[in-house]
Amino acid sequence: MKAKHLLSILTACTLMAASVPVSPVNAVGNISISAEKENMVGIGTTAFPIIKHVDEASSGTNYYVWKADDDDGKLSFSLYSNKSFQCSWEDTDLVYFEAGDSDEVDITKKKFHYLDYSVYTEADDYILSARFECRDSKYGFIEVYVDDFCTNKDIYDEMEKKSTINIDGVDFDVYFKTPEEGMSIDYQVHVVRSENYDAKLTHSSKINLKAVCEKLGCKTISYTMFSIHGLSSNGNAFVEKNKIISEDYPESINVPNYDKTQENVYYDGLQYSFWQREEYSDGKMSVAGNGDAECSFDNNEIYSSCLFKKGIVDTNGLPIDEYNKISVDYHTDINTNANHYAGVYGWFTDPNVEFYIVQFKDTEFSLGDAEPIKTVEIDGVKYDIYKFNRASFDAPPMIQYWSVSQLDFEDDVYGANGSVDLLKHFKEWEKAGLKTGRFYEASSFAGTSGKGSGKFTLGRTNVTIESKNDKDDVVFTDDGSKHYAKEDYNYYYEKYNGQFTLKSDGTLIADYPTNVSDPFYIGKQKDIRTEGLDLLNGDNIKMSYNANVSAGSNYYIGGIIAYLHEKPYKQNFLYVLDNVGDKFVPGNAKKIGEAEVDGKTYELYARPNAAVIESIIGNSNIDEYYSICKEPKNYTQVTGEIDIAAHAKLFADAGYDLGDPTLASLEISIFGDAQGKIIMDKSEITLSKNKETIAVPPGSDNTDKSFTNEDVELFKSFLLGQECDLSDKDFDLNDDGVWDSFDLIAMKKAVKN
Repeated sequence: MKAKHLLSILTACTLMAASVPVSPVNAVGNISISAEKENMVGIGTTAFPIIKHVDEASSGTNYYVWKADDDDGKLSFSLYSNKSFQCSWEDTDLVYFEAGDSDEVDITKKKFHYLDYSVYTEADDYILSARFECRDSKYGFIEVYVDDFCTNKDIYDEMEKKSTINIDGVDFDVYFKTPEEGMSIDYQVHVVRSENYDAKLTHSSKINLKAVCEKLGCKTISYTMFSIHGLSSNGNAFVEKNKIISEDYPESINVPNYDKTQENVYYDGLQYSFWQREEYSDGKMSVAGNGDAECSFDNNEIYSSCLFKKGIVDTNGLPIDEYNKISVDYHTDINTNANHYAGVYGWFTDPNVEFYIVQFKDTEFSLGDAEPIKTVEIDGVKYDIYKFNRASFDAPPMIQYWSVSQLDFEDDVYGANGSVDLLKHFKEWEKAGLKTGRFYEASSFAGTSGKGSGKFTLGRTNVTIESKNDKDDVVFTDDGSKHYAKEDYNYYYEKYNGQFTLKSDGTLIADYPTNVSDPFYIGKQKDIRTEGLDLLNGDNIKMSYNANVSAGSNYYIGGIIAYLHEKPYKQNFLYVLDNVGDKFVPGNAKKIGEAEVDGKTYELYARPNAAVIESIIGNSNIDEYYSICKEPKNYTQVTGEIDIAAHAKLFADAGYDLGDPTLASLEISIFGDAQGKIIMDKSEITLSKNKETIAVPPGSDNTDKSFTNEDVELFKSFLLGQECDLSDKDFDLNDDGVWDSFDLIAMKKAVKN
């Protein structure tokens, strides 16, 4: 028997489906210096030449080098075109080396703003800082040093400690120093990491400049520099990375009227929704870059009604008894003299019930014909509970539960800070005979009814859901590749910067937190090597998904099929990108046409020789085929079903032979220059066989052999790497010297025949 076990080869090949990017990525390498040159200054590279070299105190728009006039020590500074630099000092008292940009930055328009650095140091005492100037802080014109690493804090003894602040879970002490005579600033401020450090060789960190600015009341900053303060008399350093990672808030996003479009907006993991009957009402809702929902209305009819919401939705529904905590903490600004109410909104399924917990309302608020149930006290507040069977002339009757606070607010303008423990309200409703079901929405809301005009701003909305099963969630955060097997599926991620969470209920969450050029993939895949699927003759793979998309970055949601082609031996990939952010084209690909599938138009591309696989039977090329939906979307809820067979036939009709399918993946990828988050609460891969398909592969010398269903199961076990008794077996049906999935396909068809 000349059988060769190909499981490891197949696995290595097929898993590459998750790691082949659909668009080219331009990577920029870091400057590196050899050990023997480590202590030298002034080493340039072709990619990043030296743009400035000084051996004395000097300054420019993008650098600053300082020592006291009476300091006879020596220094050297070389600045590269990418803002990295090298510096050294000898027999000095105190030296500053800084490099960066003089550009003015409006921090209020930034979603995030970091200084990202990496540095090698050889010195006893030094400080590594981010430095910037701000003319509009609450303290006036200030020069700020965020001292991220300091080996000697004696320098702060003569400064006044004002406070301690927390940035991203780390404490920083804030010191103020009165400027020397002649300086134009009001204060020099040092924001110093509280932890004490000893000198070390390498450093790498990201300084959250936006968070620091918010603590100091800074709106606009300029002259942002990475700074090295040499405190000991001798030292040298090489700043390998010195860059700003920053993203602007997106432009305002309009939220359409759900009653008219059946569409919501998703942003930063939250759903924004707006409802009104347009024949009676004139309301508008938009999402600002900071996530606030700006809502307005101008209604002239007594039947007018507007409802504005911001929160989370889980379309699977959550069984209440599996959760320890479900709460909503929120802030809403109210500016109206019209009838209004605000609080927390949600839904149950089984039974379908809409619910409202009203904590803020005007004195004229009324529920009309609603049935009063009882009065309860929850967290010190008295609520009246109502049940409302709301009828409509053009919609099915709706059941509503209401918990309405007995507090009234007479002011037209006020800020509503609220917190609701939903489980406590659910329990009180159950006690009162109001049946609850699977909970699937929790939102802060503001509503109005009748004539009047005004504005609401839905601000902070924090939804906390703690499951008894959260300990079973799987979270991947490390760089590299990870795979996790669960219930006949393999979950994977190829991660360069991001987080993948597999919830215990099967929900997939892709979170891409910073703007880097590397792509981030997560997915759910099923091994189909032993299924013998013929996608061109009635068999099929269908993938269904439901996802909330909040992607400032580009992204796709798609089905990926790995194929093996026998002669010549090669592997192919079919990418069906069913939902995409911005329009894109795979690099080095040829467009071969367009086609319509299930009412949507797809562009078809072929990308030959996209990669090479090395294996024990030689090298082989990978060809890639793309079917990309032409309807880009962002900040929305997307639901789709991918008919893989329909797309496979498009390429077969164009003359491409992809081979036999071996692996099916439903994948999310986020890539580009901005943050993104996708929550997929439905991800199904369904295989179907055409029972009428009967085929025996022609030309095989072994097709007259007798095989049984037991042989098929035995062969499957062998291909899956299990120990098997293969004595007196010959499963090489196509006489190529290898037992593989092609032989299994032929065997299953022979048994069926």
